[in-house]
Amino acid sequence: MRWRAAKGIDVVDTATAQTVGSLDHLVVDPTEARVVALVCGARVVSWDDASGIGADVVTVERADLLREPADDLERAAVAGTSEPLGRRVISEDGVALGSVLDLEFDPETGTVERLVTDHTDEPEVDGSALLGIGSYAVVVANNNNGQAADGDLSERTKADLYEMARHRDVPGRSSMTKAQLVDALGS
Repeated sequence: MRWRAAKGIDVVDTATAQTVGSLDHLVVDPTEARVVALVCGARVVSWDDASGIGADVVTVERADLLREPADDLERAAVAGTSEPLGRRVISEDGVALGSVLDLEFDPETGTVERLVTDHTDEPEVDGSALLGIGSYAVVVANNNNGQAADGDLSERTKADLYEMARHRDVPGRSSMTKAQLVDALGS
């Protein structure tokens, strides 16, 4: 599941069938490379207390499972200072790897599968390389632990290519086909 697609979906109390808010942020524990909680407004629900995380809604058994943030990781997520989207990606040895376009996670386990970046040579960073997320950057292990996807832009989705083109301010991107976006980004 992609974070950009999940952001803003409704959180529903299954006991009352009422919306209790929307999904605003993820609480990602970089030591586990896993989503450990979900942020709904100023409240948090642990990953294990969420009944289901689907493409359309997040379900919780009861609204009282949403609680105040319990630690610094959760407080940072509620404040938005650990939001990965748009943050620069740097390796632990100081190499810039572009900016985060999206974060992909497993909706069953919360495991961060990959970071999608706007970097041409390493457009994806394996989730297991994640070391930290902060207000300045997302830090990953040196050389992405050898887990970099190849730089073949043709394997990216048109939406990813468009985001890369938007980030690089490529003129005419909104009317380009996927092949034209690949050409524009590859040059």
